[in-house]
Order: sequence, then structure tokens, then C-alpha cells
Amino acid sequence: MTALALTPATLDLTVVQGDSFAESLTFSQSGSALNLSTYTALAQVRAEKSATSALLATMTVGTGSAATGTWSLSLSAATTGALDPGRYWWELQWTVGSTVRTVVGGEFVVVDQVAKS
Repeated sequence: MTALALTPATLDLTVVQGDSFAESLTFSQSGSALNLSTYTALAQVRAEKSATSALLATMTVGTGSAATGTWSLSLSAATTGALDPGRYWWELQWTVGSTVRTVVGGEFVVVDQVAKS
């Protein structure tokens, strides 16, 4: 599990092409878990570090543990299988009320798979 403060953070992610991807993120403020129950989230992978670049994937954001400050990000094996190996960019943005904030992002690296079923 990755612990993050409320300031925008950098977190580089790597996935093997064709594998399922999952990562849990925990958010805290002043050392206490942030209750994310009233927040909505958007996590996307784009070709370049720009909102106008090609959208390659939208991650599923699991909010089952939102009350304890934890969200899970995931992509299916089919989704990662459709991505060419390379370096891309991802960001997680949350919305609470009318406030939208990008809280974490970084490189999203897809490496070529060796085993293939």
C-alpha cells in the first residue's frame, strides 16, 4: 500500500502488457486517514503529459475502503494488452463538492510481455 500526503505527489507505475494491474493508495492528512466517502475520482493514462493528448485508458477506482482513506486503482488484462510498450503519463484527480484537485500522477510504463497465453 502506498501512503500519500494531501500535496500533489509523484508515483510512477509499471505494468506488464497483458497483465492485470492493481495498486492501492492511502491518503492521509496530519497523520490521520482521510475519509474519502464523499469524494469522486478519475484516474487516466494518456500518451503524453497533457490533458489534450490521446486518452489510452481510464482506470477503475475502487472506493470500498474510502472511509479509511484508501482507494484501489485497476486495469484489466485486456486493457493493458491493448497498450503498446512505452512510457505514458497517468493522473488521479478527485472531486469533493465543487473542488477538483489532481493529487497524484507520474509515468505509466508498459513493458513488453514475454509469456503469452
